[in-house]
Amino acid sequence: MKTRLSLIKVVVRDRRVAMLAASASLLCGNLSAQAAELTRAELETRVVGNTIHYQSGTEHIFEFLAPDGVIRGYSSVHGPYTARWRLLGEDAICFEHEDPMASGCVSVVLRKGLVEYHRKDGVVEGPFPFLKGNPRHL
Repeated sequence: MKTRLSLIKVVVRDRRVAMLAASASLLCGNLSAQAAELTRAELETRVVGNTIHYQSGTEHIFEFLAPDGVIRGYSSVHGPYTARWRLLGEDAICFEHEDPMASGCVSVVLRKGLVEYHRKDGVVEGPFPFLKGNPRHL
């Protein structure tokens, strides 16, 4: 379930690759029977304007999804960076980083302060801590 951590390890080598991989985990997917994927309207109201926290070893990565489509990120190893997000169809969010290998679309499930990314190939990444607003002031 925590394939996201293996993707985050790539960030240690290249923050853009890792950030894209983390983002890609968020928008394409099959859902578990226990939770429903968010709709486009729910993504707009419940995900946009909030922060996702990824961790791998000693590296912490925070990504704030600003309402204007910009991802303002911070890696404790590589420092600040920016990327883009966009909604796709009725139930997906796409993350667009400089490195295409770190970009992609996923469906999103929120539960109890955690976010999961459901990929189209059936892989679930996460859960990752989901923080309200922009507590890191990114």
